[in-house]
Amino acid sequence: MSDQYTKISIVYATYRKNPYLDWLIDSFYNQCIKYDIPTSVIQFIIVDSYLWQDPTNTDERRSNINKWINNRFDYVHVSPKPNPYQGPNKLTSIDYFSAGNARNTGICYAKHSYVLFIDDLSILGEGCLVKILDGASAGLVIGYAYKKLFDIEIESGNIISKTEIQSGIDSRWHLGNNETIVIIRGSQLYGYCGMPLQVILDVNGYDQICDSIRGEDYHLGIRIEKMNIPIYYNINVVFYEADGEKYVSHPYIARNSVLSKEKYESILTKYNITQRWHDKGGYDISFLVLDILLNASHVAKGNKFNLADLRNKILAGGTFEIDFDSTFKTIEDLNICDI
Repeated sequence: MSDQYTKISIVYATYRKNPYLDWLIDSFYNQCIKYDIPTSVIQFIIVDSYLWQDPTNTDERRSNINKWINNRFDYVHVSPKPNPYQGPNKLTSIDYFSAGNARNTGICYAKHSYVLFIDDLSILGEGCLVKILDGASAGLVIGYAYKKLFDIEIESGNIISKTEIQSGIDSRWHLGNNETIVIIRGSQLYGYCGMPLQVILDVNGYDQICDSIRGEDYHLGIRIEKMNIPIYYNINVVFYEADGEKYVSHPYIARNSVLSKEKYESILTKYNITQRWHDKGGYDISFLVLDILLNASHVAKGNKFNLADLRNKILAGGTFEIDFDSTFKTIEDLNICDI
């Protein structure tokens, strides 16, 4: 039975004390049972920076994760690899947002040929798992829809009630087609997405230059688009994500320094960039990285390390090492640590 499905590895990154992982696990398990899908086709990779936040209770944390999985799926539970923005090896004075590093960590533990990325505080919409596995079997790069909810009641992986707010609906929703998947631009690839493992290795993972400033998801999409690989959007697969005060707590800070117009333009001149990503764009680091990314071929791949080699090392039983130096400068000596 499992031979009819492409096996998938799910990377689930969290930093919350209660990520409500049981919602997601229960929803996947329910659909496996309902649609006769072997649970063996799914591997969960929980990349958990809460292990750093409360190192005195790691045993309790691991016990809770194990309880939520409840022997239903193959899984690994790991902390993110060493990171200059976050955790015990950080070079910053506080912990910052660092999703690219967490997702690249998960990729290193992925056993299967297709990878799905899912945010915490989420639950899979009814009937969606079959469509995800269809996309995996076709080897497609697909962005999936999401709706952020400020009021949601869930029991055993089933949504009992929910209140949808217009501001929480996926901004790409109007692009969707209820009958089929549609083509989107790389810059429209967001957090919930799936793709062949080889595709993400070919672009060398999520670019960690985006750590602390955000945008690692659509940067990945832009790189995939540069490889002439089509990117799709499936409005018929929906993840519901809790976003009210009851659930969202202690988010990591994103930092995004603003440059002078003169400094910004001098960097664009250095890279021979004559057209900006957006003619009304600001002069902050996130726009600078986008402007360079979209116009310079030498940044078609992200990161200074080789993700495929790193993954091979980890799967062979190796460990992560610190791969950043104390100067901690990312681009044009900017975005320097704030020790």
